[in-house]
Amino acid sequence: MNKLTVFFMLILVYTLFSTMIYALDMEVAETLLNHNNQEYVSLGQIAFAEERYEEAIEHFFTYWRTQRDDYNALYYIALCYNQLNNPELAGRFLLEAKKRTITQFNKDNTERNFSNVFEHAAFQVYRDEVFEMIDKRNNERGYISYLDILSKIRYRTILPNDFDSEKEYTVFIYLHGFGGSPHNIFGTSEMFQQNDIIFVVPYAPYPFELSSQEFTSLSWGIFDYDEGEFDENHSGMMTRNHIVNLNQAIRNKYKVKSLFLGGFSQGGMNTLSIGLFHQDEFDGLICFGGALWLPEGTVPVNGTIPVLIIHGESDLVVTFDRGVEAYERLKNKGYNVELFPFDGAHTMTRPIIQKAIDWMKGN
Repeated sequence: MNKLTVFFMLILVYTLFSTMIYALDMEVAETLLNHNNQEYVSLGQIAFAEERYEEAIEHFFTYWRTQRDDYNALYYIALCYNQLNNPELAGRFLLEAKKRTITQFNKDNTERNFSNVFEHAAFQVYRDEVFEMIDKRNNERGYISYLDILSKIRYRTILPNDFDSEKEYTVFIYLHGFGGSPHNIFGTSEMFQQNDIIFVVPYAPYPFELSSQEFTSLSWGIFDYDEGEFDENHSGMMTRNHIVNLNQAIRNKYKVKSLFLGGFSQGGMNTLSIGLFHQDEFDGLICFGGALWLPEGTVPVNGTIPVLIIHGESDLVVTFDRGVEAYERLKNKGYNVELFPFDGAHTMTRPIIQKAIDWMKGN
């Protein structure tokens, strides 16, 4: 066999091998791009809530393989190993989760969430390293405080298909969750457009550090030692005023037939705390995966505003019983309130949004 023949054979083998690798890469890419990886998080949360911890670990780890910078999946795995009384792996995954986030860890939460293994020597090795990282970060970055100033808040408006400025429309003001932004729900905004609803999504006013990227996460309230009493300068009261002002701005800008306020998680909690004190401003309130955090005795009695509470039965972030508690408290106060439980976790899906749309149309 001469050298030229060998050369062409090598070229042929290389071409075939490269084609196989390319086909494999394309298959993997198609799998990753077309699969809803977030589904693994929901499946993991459901398995965790049902105490199927080994299965939950598999789901969270599968998700993490496609989202290597996501600390949440690693943190959930650590929680699973706490429940399984495995201090070594609980500690290792806790440490790996901490390495991927700037904040979102503190000593009190760690002691509470890892109570099964907290005092075990195998866990303490990793726990101490995590605590050292927390202390170092606080010393490097300093402690955050807030100064009261007048400010504007940003919001986005998505108009219905074939919008007509002379026509009256239903408006839905939506408050995103803690650490989120309006971008979290834009993927389903066409559902509101197709149902002739003006969809308004304000940005929460308080940025904070949630992941390795600074100031990309938002909150409707602040966690500040200087916050003080619940007065007009309290962040909760200021947020309430922001949304009432937004309501008026939207009513001045468009012809409004009805206007609903809703929100997810922390946004749902703010929906109730804002809407219950300003019932004349809204035609209904929708709380997705939230709670009624107002103290007993502060909720107005015999309210006239209709309320819809939508909550996942496997929610681990804001547990399902908190949604039930909100429903029962409002029911006992004489409110026209409906509870819609669904088989799922701390999430918003298209069927859930459709339920909210149908409810708004009926009110």
